[in-house]
Amino acid sequence: MASSKRSDIALLILAAGESKRMGQAKQLLPWGETTLLGQALEQALKTPITRKYLLLGARAEHIMQEVDLTGFIPLINPDWEEGMGTGIAFATRKMLNDLPDLKGVLIMLADQPEVNSDLLTAMLDQFDASEMPVLACAYEKKAGVPAIISGAHMKQLTSFQGDTGARKLFKTISDQLELFELNESLQDIDDPETYRRLHDSYFKP
Repeated sequence: MASSKRSDIALLILAAGESKRMGQAKQLLPWGETTLLGQALEQALKTPITRKYLLLGARAEHIMQEVDLTGFIPLINPDWEEGMGTGIAFATRKMLNDLPDLKGVLIMLADQPEVNSDLLTAMLDQFDASEMPVLACAYEKKAGVPAIISGAHMKQLTSFQGDTGARKLFKTISDQLELFELNESLQDIDDPETYRRLHDSYFKP
């Protein structure tokens, strides 16, 4: 089982996007008694990982005023408009600078409210038992986030550019990657219709 506390792996929540299709800060959309970002933060805080980072970009100052970031180190990517890959590279460089002996990073998104602490902790347990340097969630046998990326592959993240996400890396290292099987695929909230449907499925009587 994963140790009660661990500093060898950092946790990174990606929440830097502009949310163009939503027309507002997606991170601040209501989710139960909190927000989408609040849900991600709450679940991350329950994991045994001691060092937690939050990557912000668009509307960063507004988000920081609206959300309690206690327990997280906020990173504001000045080049957030260049895309997710640029943000991942920026954040990974910052984390490695802070923690030179860092073994790996658990990457999760602010717009996957179905991700909970039990899932994240189970991923840590499977990663500890695995001989593979990367563990990623299975989406119809394709790899996606949340994911734990370690060793040399974590350093590869520092060279990401543009809108390249982790899935491109996963395609190139399939022989060094283990899949974490999900009971159901996790939904990304990318548009108003997906948000309404998923929100109503959880909170409407």
